[in-house]
Amino acid sequence: NECKNDNSAFDSCQKITNYSTATFSDVSSKHWAIEAISFVKEAKVMVGYEDNTFRPNEKLTRAQAVVVLNNLFKRGPLTGLTTPTFKDVPTTNWAFSHIEEAAKKHTINFDSNGNEILK
Repeated sequence: NECKNDNSAFDSCQKITNYSTATFSDVSSKHWAIEAISFVKEAKVMVGYEDNTFRPNEKLTRAQAVVVLNNLFKRGPLTGLTTPTFKDVPTTNWAFSHIEEAAKKHTINFDSNGNEILK
């Protein structure tokens, strides 16, 4: 709806004209937030789960919120780290590189594959 009111509201507005309705097994095409869910999926701000669910009634975890914010700010994930900043977020955590991206003050650098790395 924001894009309809102001096409420059988000970078993705101009790219997402006539976007398709998101198809998640747990979100009806009549869901009250289908337009917003479709927008965030198309803009790659939120992608849903591997089992093709969006889980719109669940609370967002801190890790998920970090990923969403990083996506909105076009940041990270930060790769190449072997030492965690936080004791409760080991390198094996699914959101480790996203959390490190948000937590570490750094200059943006990229490796030969285009992944953001810490230098």
